Amino acid sequence: MDLEQRLAQPDVPEDVREGALEVCRELSWVRHVLETSLVGSGIRFWMVDVPRGVFRVEASGLGGAPGEAMELTEEQVYEVIHPDDRAAARAGELAMKNGETDHFAVEQRLLWEGEWRWVVSRSTVLRHGEDGKPLLLAGAAVDVTELKETEAALERANDQLKEFAYVVSHDLKGPLKTIAMTLQQLRARVDSDGESLGLVQRAQGGVGRATQMIDDLLEYSLLGQQAMSLAPVDLDQVLDGVLDDLAADIVAAGASIDRAELPTVTADGSQMSQLLRNLVANAVKFRGNQPLRLRITADEDEVEHTVSIADNGIGIDEWKLESIFAPFQRGQEGDDKPGTGIGLAICDRIVERHGGRIWAESEAGAGSVLRFTIPKAPPPAGARPT
Repeated sequence: MDLEQRLAQPDVPEDVREGALEVCRELSWVRHVLETSLVGSGIRFWMVDVPRGVFRVEASGLGGAPGEAMELTEEQVYEVIHPDDRAAARAGELAMKNGETDHFAVEQRLLWEGEWRWVVSRSTVLRHGEDGKPLLLAGAAVDVTELKETEAALERANDQLKEFAYVVSHDLKGPLKTIAMTLQQLRARVDSDGESLGLVQRAQGGVGRATQMIDDLLEYSLLGQQAMSLAPVDLDQVLDGVLDDLAADIVAAGASIDRAELPTVTADGSQMSQLLRNLVANAVKFRGNQPLRLRITADEDEVEHTVSIADNGIGIDEWKLESIFAPFQRGQEGDDKPGTGIGLAICDRIVERHGGRIWAESEAGAGSVLRFTIPKAPPPAGARPT
């Protein structure tokens, strides 16, 4: 006996009957709106009657009309799941049927409208029996085929970009090596104190800078293509290694370093080393005439750690505070310090990939403070921001 037949019985009060029928009409209207809005959305719903082993699925794409439902056996359902994905689907289904979990999600391929489509499927238990085992399951599948295809295309483009960068680097550095060798031979033939020697030395310096710029550009372009290996990283230990690596330059600069305790963050260890090395080396390079003083500190709030590197160097022109993290930018006009202008751009990309921010505070001639943040919640696994 369906609901309308039950309501038609003489023992049902008129007001109850009318009220129930009104609710049924409202529910029917809501269902119609929902089904209409979902047509073409790529979302499919299903329910599973566990005791009967029957799957009730949305029929569109399986030969039925949009909004209609079909009842399938478990065997029929697994026929539309890709053979390589059936094991994971069965494992999740059994875990739910055995009461091990009330929720399950899986990425799999379904045979839909005659082709294999990638979907993200999520299931949940709607009703339990007295023994705690599930009686009714419900779920939805979202079509993510276009997203998967875009990801695959992006992966191919990244691989091609990486290969292109290596080829360009090789093709550009080859002629530079030839020029460098020629200049070295020419230098041996000119007077040791003549004008010709000065010209050769300037040319050698130009070749060296061009080679370094190619290396820096290759490093910058590949940084966004490399997957990060996230793990707890003790920034104090990283800084110890950086200061050891830069010890000769630090001594030559007569620098004194005041450092506070730095935090342990979830990050890529090699990139954190590169970040701190570039920032410390930048402070050493752009020092003033007085002995360099560096202060390295850290702070935190509920969501992120902030690391600051303050110096008493030549400072940064105020109007360039925003642009110095772009490639080939320098902190002051007319600056004759060595370098390619890529170091801070690499720092910016590293911090961005970790979901943080980097900025500078400075006045020309008054030193600088460079700060960066690392979130306490790491970026999603597999994320590869550029």
